[in-house]
Amino acid sequence: MVLQKDVFGVKYSDNNNESIRLCFMSMPIWKLIFLYFGTFGLYSFVWFYKYWETVKSDLFVNISPFFRTWFSIFTCFNLFAILNKNFQEHQKEGIPSVLFSLIIVMSIILSNFEDWWNFFYLLEIVPLIIIQRKTNKLNEQYYPTTVQNNWTWKTTGQYFLFLILFLIISYFYILSTEQI
Repeated sequence: MVLQKDVFGVKYSDNNNESIRLCFMSMPIWKLIFLYFGTFGLYSFVWFYKYWETVKSDLFVNISPFFRTWFSIFTCFNLFAILNKNFQEHQKEGIPSVLFSLIIVMSIILSNFEDWWNFFYLLEIVPLIIIQRKTNKLNEQYYPTTVQNNWTWKTTGQYFLFLILFLIISYFYILSTEQI
């Protein structure tokens, strides 16, 4: 199997007509929704990070999941293209990666406007739910031994640090919007 890199760092190459099959994390949809709204949309960074981490470890490519996540507005299309290819190689219907990327980009851009535009961040969860549902079904069929994202002390620590970061960012945001 030969992997070639594109501008974003990962590209499939079918030189040996081998397929690449990835097993991404499974998690209940209710948990994704709860964590997304509980962190006011910031959980999407954790979601993107876990998916990029799987791409890095399973495809043995030298990418940084952290920076791919931090700049997800620019790298989401590449991740969705990888997921689309993965679904198709498992004989599953693919995902509209361009449409999903546009939804992510537009929700991030529009949510940065003032007042009522802030609710646009809610649109970001739609592609995540669809992808997670397809991933869960794929894992049930092809990887039945995959455990649904168990809650461990390490996970709790990650979410706790994420919450602290969220509170710090919120504090500085509130300070910057206060009128004197």
